[in-house]
Amino acid sequence: MEIAIKTYNKKKLKILDTALDKKKEILITTTSDLQKAAAIELYLDNKKYRKYLIKELVPVRAGIVNIRLAFEIDENLLIFSFFDKDNKKIDNVINLRQLNIRRNVYKYLPYSPFLLLVPILIFLGFYFYRYFPESEGLIHNQKEILKENNEEKTEIKPDLKEIQNNKTIDLDDNYTKETLEAFVLENTPVYFVENKSVLLKNEINKINNIIEYFKNYSTIELLIDGHTNSIGKPKNELELSIKRAEFIKKSIESKLKEIDLRISINGNGATKPAAPSISKKDGYLNRRVEINIISAESHK
Repeated sequence: MEIAIKTYNKKKLKILDTALDKKKEILITTTSDLQKAAAIELYLDNKKYRKYLIKELVPVRAGIVNIRLAFEIDENLLIFSFFDKDNKKIDNVINLRQLNIRRNVYKYLPYSPFLLLVPILIFLGFYFYRYFPESEGLIHNQKEILKENNEEKTEIKPDLKEIQNNKTIDLDDNYTKETLEAFVLENTPVYFVENKSVLLKNEINKINNIIEYFKNYSTIELLIDGHTNSIGKPKNELELSIKRAEFIKKSIESKLKEIDLRISINGNGATKPAAPSISKKDGYLNRRVEINIISAESHK
């Protein structure tokens, strides 16, 4: 522990190393702006602790006084004393242990605003991940979702084997509105990754098959309905259902530019669930798009 006394005129600094000498008494002669009084500052380990006004001192001459000081350390206590002109001792007890604790707190106090930001940022991150911009709630079981789909948008490519197999469903190549409705019913709804307008991997072939079958018609009018789960906010769920319907619309339009195609879309959010009560494992049944045939005319 280093103790320093700075006098009123700020010119002298008396350094006392109490680690070597536990008891010490000194006499300082210094200037004063008050008659028979002087102001001094006490420094502990080069940090200002307190300013003292010492009265009733022995004047040497005008503006000059003598200050008699004593220091004693007893365990964690510093007894700082000064004497008046009648040699009366006035003690000031400083608890060094409490002082060090306060200094350690003050040391990190400037960083406290940044520490308070940490929980706020965590909360905001969770909030935006859950509700913005496409939301059906937080993905609780990541392994299950990854098993269903690699969560990457895959370009739709026709599976010719599947198309050939599906064309043999007793339609007798009779391309009417009814046969088209039957074929679409066999391949819909199509299901989506949670919280995204991305098809599950095993749903891509179903859309490819529908697109290939549409090529047997010259004119088709469709209504595409999008749906979601009911975990997130209704507004966000409605927007997500529209995006899913829009995704299917663009997928069909990009492959069928040669026919007269009219497509309307509708977003239902979570207002029309596939089942009123559904388990978490089967939650994908509500993350769906349905294709409705309004009218259709074949080439034949």
